Amino acid sequence: MGELQCEVVAKHSTLEFEAVEDANAYLMEGLCCAESGTFVETIAILSRSPMTQLQDLSRVLSSAGGAVDPEEKGTYFLSTSNGMLTSRFLVGGSVRDQELLAKDVRKDSSAVYLLSTVLSLIIYITSSSALCVIEYDQEEEDWFGCDDIPSQRLHAEGKAAACFVPGSERNFYVFLQDPSRRIICYDNEWTRRVLPADARAGTPLFATVINDRVHVFYVGSKDYYLHYLVEDIDGVWVDNVMVRSAFHETLTRLTVARNGDGFLEAYILTIENVVLQTIGDARGETRELGQVDKSGYFRARMDAKRCPFVWAPTVRWHEMPRVSHRCLCW
Repeated sequence: MGELQCEVVAKHSTLEFEAVEDANAYLMEGLCCAESGTFVETIAILSRSPMTQLQDLSRVLSSAGGAVDPEEKGTYFLSTSNGMLTSRFLVGGSVRDQELLAKDVRKDSSAVYLLSTVLSLIIYITSSSALCVIEYDQEEEDWFGCDDIPSQRLHAEGKAAACFVPGSERNFYVFLQDPSRRIICYDNEWTRRVLPADARAGTPLFATVINDRVHVFYVGSKDYYLHYLVEDIDGVWVDNVMVRSAFHETLTRLTVARNGDGFLEAYILTIENVVLQTIGDARGETRELGQVDKSGYFRARMDAKRCPFVWAPTVRWHEMPRVSHRCLCW
């Protein structure tokens, strides 16, 4: 697999380290710069090679959803194949645990895993395109259905996404596409809002926090551009175009983050299992990196081998000297 390459990008400079432990030590020393009671983000690249990162990325895009374990022990991957919702817990690429969570699930639909130190919530879509939520009870050590959520149908090809609100491990937003193609937002109190978006039917959705603002990404119905909605400081959702490049093919999954140059960078999976990369800079170019084969292995095109690193994992800390690496996002 080659020698482990490790570097940390801090502000506008890049520092190289011989081992992950050295990079972690540097990041831990940076904790003294964090203001008490606030989240501080920096960027770290802890990877073996760009190709390894692209293989990890393909695994994320090919899954129905997932989450990184808060204790850094591994990663959960969700699957909705064969009409069942299952969870696999991987550590270092090896499956350590597998669990059947629900039946009567829409085949190959999206699912969302909201996981923190205080909450374990999974959102999925039933075979009748209804929203369903289950929560893990730590005392009972089992999953239970949430009965207080409203009755909500999705578009027949509609998908769901979710993320925690900035600075919280319990409050969250859930996004979905209803039968009228509208993007619907629910908060953790299950209050419903219709967002100002004209989305393509069956668009993939991706929700994340960037610059302390919740973003939800989708494909427009008229221009086929990649759009994103941002909630401003007054709670108003504003629509933006990320890339003015039309995606006419059917897209199934996407994930977005801010890259080392400060631009939004998206990785997208098509219905043909082709992995695309697009960057929201002035050029707005989209390129094909490769394809995921039936076994789940990423087969790169020649130019993908020269692809820059998949955007850096995010390192967060909050008062306590603990660093959490988020290599990839759902």
